[in-house]
Amino acid sequence: MALQALHGFIYLKRPEGPPSAQSCPSTRLTHADPPERPRGLNYPRREDIGRLLILWLESVDGRRSPRSLKNGRFHPDILAQLGGHQRLIQAGGGKQAGAVASKIKTLHIQKTTTPTVRFCASAVIGGRVRAIAGTTKLVRLPKKEGSPRPTQKQWRVETLQII
Repeated sequence: MALQALHGFIYLKRPEGPPSAQSCPSTRLTHADPPERPRGLNYPRREDIGRLLILWLESVDGRRSPRSLKNGRFHPDILAQLGGHQRLIQAGGGKQAGAVASKIKTLHIQKTTTPTVRFCASAVIGGRVRAIAGTTKLVRLPKKEGSPRPTQKQWRVETLQII
């Protein structure tokens, strides 16, 4: 049986070992090493973002007062959008008698060298699995009156979207 060659395909050829970097110029690294993480920029811990998402989900479910989100860890636009998310969940039949509380299934954080970090999560909201996308940013939160702690930088949730 003759070997018929089609452009771009080779049939019935024995496998070869991996090409060496000297023999094949296309395998050489042509780009620079990835940028190193700047000193002093630490990423938020998964537990911290997860805790903030749980607070937000409890407010969307109506199990927590929206005033509890006014602690500076959430951008004011998120508080303004909370009512719309609650109506969306209720319209989908999410708030029923005996409905199970929303919970996070997965959480992924994108590592970056900027002070804004993106994350995505999947959560059970109103009995359906939904995707949540958002960003968090390292900001300086003002000191509360009477608080002994100094003004410090903390991670604040900037955007949240149910997809």
